[in-house]
Amino acid sequence: MLTPRIDRRWDADFLTLRRLLAGETFGKLVSLESHFDRYKAPGTKKESWKTEQVPGSGILFDLGSHLIDQVLVLFGLPSRVFASVRDERGSSEVATAGWGEHGFIDDAFDAMLFYDSPPPGVDASERGFVVKLSATTTSLCERQTRYVVRGVKAGYSKYGLDLQEDQTCAGMGPADAGFGIETEEEWGTLTTADGSVKVKSEDGSYKSLFKNVAQALLGKAELVVKASQAADVVRVINLLGKSSREGKVLEVRR
Repeated sequence: MLTPRIDRRWDADFLTLRRLLAGETFGKLVSLESHFDRYKAPGTKKESWKTEQVPGSGILFDLGSHLIDQVLVLFGLPSRVFASVRDERGSSEVATAGWGEHGFIDDAFDAMLFYDSPPPGVDASERGFVVKLSATTTSLCERQTRYVVRGVKAGYSKYGLDLQEDQTCAGMGPADAGFGIETEEEWGTLTTADGSVKVKSEDGSYKSLFKNVAQALLGKAELVVKASQAADVVRVINLLGKSSREGKVLEVRR
């Protein structure tokens, strides 16, 4: 049995977004923005595979893999993609190197995933919609954007990243009170023509990934995160990198 560790499908914000999209909250979907924005001071470097200046490292493979996986879970593969993958802090050792080449390390990207028609079960215009993905390590903001959703009936905005990673680093565990649970201050906001309301977040639950793996090993459940899905994520990552190098919109062949 092979399953990738893609636990951010159980982020509180993503679980909440899935709940909203499953209803008739937005009317026809127009666009979705998804961000993983952080700040790291220039010159700082944590030694890991993420910072090695070789193909397969950098923010697109790191945080980008989660952003892309979440979109593919919601909508499947897009029709076309376009991206700008960058070294904003000037950390690359080879000035002429680009994404996918030795001596280059990306710390920011912006990507557009175009859906030319609504995927099955998605309420969107027959003309399709666009998903915008963004991640950077040079974002000094009071509040970091997580999601912006636009529909013909409503919009939704969410700030801040899921709590579980920071809570785990601080020594908390899934059995501890408050683990993965956002306060009202951290909830997103839904806006319609009649005004705005706070939307209670689902509880984050990374442990659900491991519960599913255990149940699959016992033959009691199907794997939620499949190796083929991770392969699709890598496929999209490589297309985004190629798009950035060539400055072109690229088709995603089914």
